[in-house]
Amino acid sequence: VLRRPIVELIRLMAEKGHKVSLLYPHDNKEPLKGFHFINLLKHKNVKLYPIPSFYISFLRYAIPNPFKLIKVTLDVLKNNDLVHIWEYYYPYSILPLLLKWKKKPKIILTTDGFVGYSYKPKGLILLFKIYTQIFARLLFYLANKITTYGDSMLPFSMKAGVPKNKISVISTGIYLDKFSKKPSLSVRKEFNISKDGETLHSKDSLGESVSNCQDAYYSRISPVYNTDR
Repeated sequence: VLRRPIVELIRLMAEKGHKVSLLYPHDNKEPLKGFHFINLLKHKNVKLYPIPSFYISFLRYAIPNPFKLIKVTLDVLKNNDLVHIWEYYYPYSILPLLLKWKKKPKIILTTDGFVGYSYKPKGLILLFKIYTQIFARLLFYLANKITTYGDSMLPFSMKAGVPKNKISVISTGIYLDKFSKKPSLSVRKEFNISKDGETLHSKDSLGESVSNCQDAYYSRISPVYNTDR
């Protein structure tokens, strides 16, 4: 699944002058053109690498064409100085780490949790623990840096076998420039809310939400925290 925050981050980096590549699964039966954020990828500094894949919607898992994936991954490793990978159990994220010996970009591996430890899907806990202890530990050592979103994940990272000197916490933040004050009528029009429709906020709660967003934003731009702090 191509996630909106990833697309927005790519756009921001492209606008700052960085050359950005995006390798992602593509299934003709599940076209991306239906997502409104796809237009953000239309930029001269963005190069797309769609991989023909078979998408299993109920698992949210894509099975790629292996030959195409290997070819494109080698190209990505050759032409990028830094490779940022999401999660450690998708074919698209595993292959760059295994092929890293052939090319030498720095690789950052990001996860929002350690499956089988912090997150325990019913019926799959043992399977993920076996995978993590036998194979994922190797991937953790191959990555130059591993990041996660909160201090609460650090104990689970240790159980999963992540090297302590490689794990860092980068809190999720809010890009405040994306938001602006608008008259209520324009907001209703944007979200197709009728004049009789109700919105679920009050002046006080909205102010509190903005304050929380600002706190999250400032925590995002604070220095990276390491486990040895």
